[in-house]
Amino acid sequence: MRNMCIEEVVRVELEILESVARFCEEHDLRYFLAYGTLIGALRHKGFIPWDDDIDIQMPRSDYNRLIEIFEKENKNPNLTLVSPLDKISRHPIVKIIDNRTVKVEQGIDYMHGNLGIDIDIFPIDGQPEAEADFERWYNKLKRIYSLYTASMTVTKGGSLKRRIAIPIIRVVASRRAMKRKADRLHRKYPYDTSRYLGAVECAFNSMGNRVEKECFADYVLVEFEGKQFRAPIGYDSILRKIYGDYMQLPPEEKRVSHHSAVAYWKENFHEEV
Repeated sequence: MRNMCIEEVVRVELEILESVARFCEEHDLRYFLAYGTLIGALRHKGFIPWDDDIDIQMPRSDYNRLIEIFEKENKNPNLTLVSPLDKISRHPIVKIIDNRTVKVEQGIDYMHGNLGIDIDIFPIDGQPEAEADFERWYNKLKRIYSLYTASMTVTKGGSLKRRIAIPIIRVVASRRAMKRKADRLHRKYPYDTSRYLGAVECAFNSMGNRVEKECFADYVLVEFEGKQFRAPIGYDSILRKIYGDYMQLPPEEKRVSHHSAVAYWKENFHEEV
């Protein structure tokens, strides 16, 4: 295998995004650019210069439909959808990967094989209306997803406490059991009948992922790397709730990637690109 340079990585990610956006539009599935990808579109018209990943969000019903039909309907042979319950999955969200590539993320136990360069897809769910109810609901999910994430981490080379704890977590809090618990909590508040919406599908999504439904009522087109993609109509409210003044550049010392991964081309594939 040959190491991929950052230019190759972001090019492949953009190709995945274009294919997924086209697939969603052809199958009448709602999607929106999200998080740093959306900030990058608005502030830089592309990737944030020190970042190298792509995130989108989808209402839960569209997200589930994507999982259901992608394998049958996808016409791009380079792409594979990995859902959270697939044996190879290491994450509680859907990833669409380029199967010509291999990606190794620091700290993750790839006991069932590696994934590839990907984009992350987060489901948007309804949430409790009362703030106190939301905090209790959110904290339950946070604990569940923290256990899920812990069960996917490596034990080799860690502290004695870690080497003992992780195998126990994998038995008493398996990822499938944790995912079922989380799904029950998400189903309590359907997207269509909830006043508040947000994506709280992993241990890293903050309480700021909570806005009124009108923010996702429609979409606007925004430019990202010379292409047009969909952003939620209430993007300003969504981003300000999570990041504050998102158009203000962070201090120079904070302009660093939060991701640690090494990517490779599989044998014979790099020559075709």
